[in-house]
Amino acid sequence: MRKWLLIAGCVFVIFGIAAGIFVDVRLGPLLKGRVEKLLADRFWSGVAIDGLDFTLFPAGVTVTGVTLRHHDRTDVPPLITIRRVTAQTDLLALIFGANRDVKLVRLEGLQIRMKSGGSPNEQSNGKQSVQSPGEGSGHFPFVIREVIADGTLLQILPKQEGKEPLDFDIQKLTLRSVGVNQPMAFVATLTNAKPPGAIQTNGSFGPWQKDAPSTTPVEGHYTFDNADLGVFKGIAGTLSSVGDYNGELDRIEVKGTTDTPNFTVGSGHAVDLKTGFEATVDGTNGNTLLHPVDARFLNSEFVCKGGVVGTPGKKGKAVQLDVVSKHAQIEDLLMLVLDSPKPLLKGPVGFRTKFLLPQGDAPVLDKLLLDGRFDLVSAEFTSDKIQDKIDALSNRSRGIHKAENKSDNVASNLAARFVLKNSNIRFSRLSFQVPGALINLTGRYGIRSGKIDFKGHARFNAELSRMTTGWKSLLLKAVDLFFKKDGAGAVLPIKITGTKSDPHFGLNL
Repeated sequence: MRKWLLIAGCVFVIFGIAAGIFVDVRLGPLLKGRVEKLLADRFWSGVAIDGLDFTLFPAGVTVTGVTLRHHDRTDVPPLITIRRVTAQTDLLALIFGANRDVKLVRLEGLQIRMKSGGSPNEQSNGKQSVQSPGEGSGHFPFVIREVIADGTLLQILPKQEGKEPLDFDIQKLTLRSVGVNQPMAFVATLTNAKPPGAIQTNGSFGPWQKDAPSTTPVEGHYTFDNADLGVFKGIAGTLSSVGDYNGELDRIEVKGTTDTPNFTVGSGHAVDLKTGFEATVDGTNGNTLLHPVDARFLNSEFVCKGGVVGTPGKKGKAVQLDVVSKHAQIEDLLMLVLDSPKPLLKGPVGFRTKFLLPQGDAPVLDKLLLDGRFDLVSAEFTSDKIQDKIDALSNRSRGIHKAENKSDNVASNLAARFVLKNSNIRFSRLSFQVPGALINLTGRYGIRSGKIDFKGHARFNAELSRMTTGWKSLLLKAVDLFFKKDGAGAVLPIKITGTKSDPHFGLNL
């Protein structure tokens, strides 16, 4: 028995030596060629591998320095580069290439760079591809149960020269059931650069479109938490968002909601800003087209359409929107942008404007451009002192002096055509109307400085002599004729100067 054991031991040693020689001389090149052909068929690419090692017990392969060039092109960056690949499989699949499951593949330093859009001919730049359509299986001849590719870079290269690529840095990425020309389930974690925040997403990816990789389908769900809006000068708040997306890598449709419970603009009051949106993320240029966005805060709602778009030669994106109010209150807008304890006015407002927030690091209020108009109907001043003066103006404008005929808390109508630029508002048409009086002004108001400079005309129903009493009324009767105009009792040139805290009203003589 001992003799047979010795013989068996010698045979085992001899077999091990022979297997080692076979593995070293035959299996290594065989595996490398098999991997190169598999990747070339799968991705229509020229494949280069720096090194390949394997083990039999347990069965596994380690590949280093993988480079795939789509259609063998050398005039553009490689489609895929991988610093290191490790795979766990079984012995039969390793030696004979039998159809078996691969338990786990780990990719380190994975970078994917693909040209956005384009047809296969455009992708190949006129060169012959490594493989023609219809050749090969087009998918892996086995199923990979799990792929872990933490630290992946997905880069969408622009169509036009000189534009910045669109980068997606993926901290954690896990794919499951990879192969058999079917979509792959994935789970990923990303850190958004600006505004900074964590993105969690899961969904399906594929099947891989080897003739035009950027058209590979993708769909899923995402959550975006704790995004700090304070990186944008002039606004602040902590944003969260959830939504769903689908489409192709270079054109993705997104539908979701956002919530910023502490949104502030400049030194204004914090409000709970909520939005619901539909958008298209265009991978050809990184632009996001919004159609539309419904925004709500306090008791006001707005609809925004436009986009977040890039400008050639400039870093970052500009926000271009058309903003229209649905149901808005002037007190909500004033609370948003001003730090006063309570808003100056209250009442419904119609609002429409072009909104442009250009690229750059300047505070939002300094670079924001607005071009629009607003209309207030039946607005009231919240200050009793100001409202009393408005009531007195209305009464005098109609020649009312007796206490029993006085109107209390008259409503005011305001309308304006305005342009905001460099934190200054220019009003080309500003009208203020109360019963008995209409005031039309043009001028400027400095949001930061508080300076006021307006000129215009005040039109009153009553003559000047009827707007006062006593000896003043008698003196003014002599000049009533000079101030009557176009059916009005009196038209006076006026001006408003000074500051927000210390305004001065007078005749513009």
